[in-house]
Amino acid sequence: MSKNNSRTQASAAVLALIATAGLHAQASAQTSIPNKWDVSTRNITVDQNLPYICDAPLQRAVATVNSYDPNFRITYGWNVPPTDNRSAMYYRSYGYGATNTRAQTLKSIQPLSSYNFWESYGTIVDADIGLNQDLIFWPGTSDTKQWYDLHCDANQQGAFSQWHSDYESILMHELGHFVGFEDRNDGVTPCAMSDYKLGTIRRSFCSAELSAYRAAY
Repeated sequence: MSKNNSRTQASAAVLALIATAGLHAQASAQTSIPNKWDVSTRNITVDQNLPYICDAPLQRAVATVNSYDPNFRITYGWNVPPTDNRSAMYYRSYGYGATNTRAQTLKSIQPLSSYNFWESYGTIVDADIGLNQDLIFWPGTSDTKQWYDLHCDANQQGAFSQWHSDYESILMHELGHFVGFEDRNDGVTPCAMSDYKLGTIRRSFCSAELSAYRAAY
């Protein structure tokens, strides 16, 4: 399935927002899935304006989650993000302009991504993933390449470094929320749902997360 690689700003109603990069509020110290889907398959509509160089890490992240349990699978396709109760992955603007904020401050205060979810009596009825449009760069646009950008592709963006945020790791965290995980902040074991640190790669669930996921689904 093809999609274009232009850029637009998307918006959506936010009912519950949890941001990565150390901005989690009231995060859980334990791995748990308090809410879950009651269907065997859930499709995510991916914003067709997200950069094409980030398609491969998205596909790998979804494939990783799908490999864990045959009882629940995530599917996806590219289109304009819907505004009704269909799950979506899209651009969000978090209100911090890259052009008028110092890079060090920007790195520390800007969320890399977020999720919104709607649940009813423990059942997830909708969940969306937002990606920070100010932190994604790819050639061929008017964006300014920054050292703190989300890193999707070494051929296009250069080698991954200690200052980058690994896009696939970020997606694993948000897909973890998508299937019902809360944040993990005990610091004991670096898991997909732990706070993300620059320069790290966490492209799979840790053993505690895997056990919780299989128990839930």
